[in-house]
Amino acid sequence: MEFYIAILAVIFIPILIDILLIIDKKKRRNRNYQYIKQLEYEVKQLKNQQYQNARLIEELQQNRNIYHRAQLLTKNEYLFYERLQKIIDPNELQILAKIRLADLVEVNSTINNSEWHTAFNKIKSKHIDFAIAKNMRVIIIIELDDQSHNRPDRIERDSFVNDVLQNNGYKLVRTYGDMLPVEKALTEIGYNLETMKLN
Repeated sequence: MEFYIAILAVIFIPILIDILLIIDKKKRRNRNYQYIKQLEYEVKQLKNQQYQNARLIEELQQNRNIYHRAQLLTKNEYLFYERLQKIIDPNELQILAKIRLADLVEVNSTINNSEWHTAFNKIKSKHIDFAIAKNMRVIIIIELDDQSHNRPDRIERDSFVNDVLQNNGYKLVRTYGDMLPVEKALTEIGYNLETMKLN
């Protein structure tokens, strides 16, 4: 019996070793393939980045500016500004445009650092369309709305801005371009608009 076991061992052990060697070779080949593919991907990314950098350098060398001068107001905002100007001129007021929310309210320094940054991040990129000021002190804030303000994200943004401004004592007017809400707000705080000239 032991003789037959020895014969079987002599026959099958080399076969088993060959099978294990073949499996190991396939695994190594697969690892090498994946490594080569990763290297090819990284080389491709590097070449793409080098190409982008070369284009940017070429543009800079040719004095091609990648920025252009922007208009402070959109066409709709400018038309509104012209009408607003006719109201405030006789009252010696100023119109301010595109004011950062962070220039109108500040985060309290009494809260901890993490909360301060969270609160500041909520106001730092938000802007107000117009403000009416007397001697550079804001008396009325105007948000010029359009259909985009019906989107859920804009509704959430507007609600936040409304709360922040009103909680800090600002008089906020929202309008789709109608001057009557602005006229009413100015009258309520004591300005005489009898001389105003509207189109």
